[in-house]
Amino acid sequence: MKKVIMKEELQEKMQESIHLLCGIVKETLGPNGKNVLIDHSLFSPFITNDGATIARNIESEDAIINTILEIAKESSLKTDSKVGDGTTTTLVLLESIFDHGLELIKKGMPPILFKKNLTKSLEKVLNSLEKEKHLPKNKEYESLSIIAANEEELGKFINHVYQKIKTKNGIEIVETDQSILSVQYENGYQFPIELGSPLFLKEQEKIFLENPVFLFVEEQNSSLEDYSMYLNAAMKNKWDVVFIAKNFNDSFIQECLYLNDTQTINCFLLKIGEYGIKESIIWKDIKFITSQKKNCKGITLTKEKAILKFTNSLKTQEYLKTIEEELKKIKDEFDEDFFKKRMAMFLNGLATIVLGAPTKIECHEKKMRLIDALCALESAKDGVVTGGGITFLKIANELDIKNETDQILQEALKIPFKQILLNSGLSYEKIKKTIEKEEYHAVFNVSKDRFEKVSDTQVIDSYNVLKQTLENACSIAMMLLTTSSLVINEQENNLGKINDYNEL
Repeated sequence: MKKVIMKEELQEKMQESIHLLCGIVKETLGPNGKNVLIDHSLFSPFITNDGATIARNIESEDAIINTILEIAKESSLKTDSKVGDGTTTTLVLLESIFDHGLELIKKGMPPILFKKNLTKSLEKVLNSLEKEKHLPKNKEYESLSIIAANEEELGKFINHVYQKIKTKNGIEIVETDQSILSVQYENGYQFPIELGSPLFLKEQEKIFLENPVFLFVEEQNSSLEDYSMYLNAAMKNKWDVVFIAKNFNDSFIQECLYLNDTQTINCFLLKIGEYGIKESIIWKDIKFITSQKKNCKGITLTKEKAILKFTNSLKTQEYLKTIEEELKKIKDEFDEDFFKKRMAMFLNGLATIVLGAPTKIECHEKKMRLIDALCALESAKDGVVTGGGITFLKIANELDIKNETDQILQEALKIPFKQILLNSGLSYEKIKKTIEKEEYHAVFNVSKDRFEKVSDTQVIDSYNVLKQTLENACSIAMMLLTTSSLVINEQENNLGKINDYNEL
């Protein structure tokens, strides 16, 4: 049975949904924000102040509210997926924009006119925001990392790793049962593999082959006979042989194992552990590296991955430029991550962070903070601005007000600063007055409970994060406020529906 909800009833439900979502998440904003305890159906309960994680887990038994919640969540989760931070700020902005926008529409403004005017007002604010940014210095990267990680030691650690690798896509975080925080760096081109047989490693965890012969098996029905010329040369010169196959048959595996067992030749058979486009790209990269005989230094093999060692050469740099050009054409987020990881392997290598804590809950919470810091560092490449809500506050007070939607954004821009202070039990009016008196050359550092000069402060935000929070908050507010009806199945409550954001 379908039910239709319209006009005033729908608007009330929308407002209830927004207040439910934003009311919980905004309590976590800032260094003194509160935590939220989450009971997850698939995992142990855990504590977090990560806005994206909290938003994903907020649901309602009311089918109407839950449907609207899924739309509202997208504003924050889209920010998180693009820049990895700013979730809470997005929702704080959304709540203010929606509430004031709804008031305007109730007074008679047509929703489409509201959308048109808000779009123009947003453009004006974004232009002001761009003027505030500057490229970060080394110390500012560290500050940004500490703020995002919400811990000095953790922030400094992740910034040190990031500055070596230069991209978050080249950094993996692995959880362990031990209380530890360490990093392992690995230079070379890594790719997942499937060994033809575990017997190739002869009970070793890994093996390094220096300057082996690389032979590519493109046809599944190939036999060793097809490669006899290369095998004879390898036997004569006592070279190791690595067969890289798109696929392989049992007879090929057995023939290779026989050569190993009889000590005729030391050979290995492996298949790339990816499929489709990724497999083809990795295949192309491996062929390029192994064709540079003077630069390819060997390969490390484990049961699950291979690492090709090579030196950087002019040809490698030229090849890297082709990857950069391909990356510019990529629109899919997952493909973009894959290409950035390729670039990391050709440039600075990869890093694996091993993270542990006394409990799984604490370990998971630390991992989320490390990921937040990585994303903040990545997004800062395009510039940083004064943090703590100060930049938004400055833009709000300097905004040239021409109409009602300018006023709506002006009020919304003040809220993050106000909420940070509210969560810290501090006086908004008193601190705002001091900052305005200093003409925004001062910032209040909530963590240290003191005023600081903007030129000396560690309180900074990524320009990209603030830009995304504004764009996504306005986008969802406009979408909801231009919706007049909702058609819903009364037998369902939309809980557990599969979408792009159903994670922890």
